Amino acid sequence: MVIKKTEHWIQTGWRPALAWSYVFICMFDFSIGPILFNMLQYYDHGQTISAYSAITLQGGGLYHLSMGAVLGLTTHGRTKEKLESTKIA
Repeated sequence: MVIKKTEHWIQTGWRPALAWSYVFICMFDFSIGPILFNMLQYYDHGQTISAYSAITLQGGGLYHLSMGAVLGLTTHGRTKEKLESTKIA
C-alpha cells in the first residue's frame, strides 16, 4: 500500500482499524464471553446457571447491521478509489 506523505495515518488507517475492532468485538461476544461466563458460573457454586446473552445482539442486533453497512460501504468506496487510481488517462 502506497501512502502519500501528505495524508495523516488516521486518514488511511481508519478502515482497517474499524474492521479489526469489529473482529475482536465479535470474537469476544460470541466465543470468549460465553466461555468465561460459563466457567465463572461453574466455579461459583452459590449462583444458578443462566444463559449468556451477547451485548451487541440486544436491540435487535442493530450494532451488527450498522457495522456491516459501514464496513461494506467503505470497502466499496475504497475499491472504487483504487480502480480510479489505476486508470490510464
